[in-house]
Amino acid sequence: MIIMLPSLLLTLLFFGSNTMALSSIGILVNAVLPEGTVPSDSYNMGAWNGCQRAIAGYSSHRCVWLTASSTMDSVTRFTQLMEADSSIVQVLVLDIQGLEYTRVLATRFPNVTYSLLKATVSPTDPPNIQGASFNYDQALFLA
Repeated sequence: MIIMLPSLLLTLLFFGSNTMALSSIGILVNAVLPEGTVPSDSYNMGAWNGCQRAIAGYSSHRCVWLTASSTMDSVTRFTQLMEADSSIVQVLVLDIQGLEYTRVLATRFPNVTYSLLKATVSPTDPPNIQGASFNYDQALFLA
């Protein structure tokens, strides 16, 4: 059930937004990977598959991986990736500890919506951050 969660959340977030304006969904994974590779664990692949299902039928939409670097900190790396791809309008953050750097990114890129799993967003956080907090053993209730 936990594997399905990123897929379900991403699909719900995508269809809950203005799909006509959407062009790219970034899936942020704070993991260093060899150049040209993607995460292969079932949790991250669940998010990728959910993204692919969400954009099916929209030829102008795509999913992109945003991965960490061994040579720079998370904020610098993800800022660099976001600046290089201005088509990203939605980012699913698959890092439970990612709220701190997501706050920086959300301020730097106010037209991008950030969604975090297992994160509680405070009223002082940027308005373009969405959090989902729940018990993992009740994840199926979200469906």
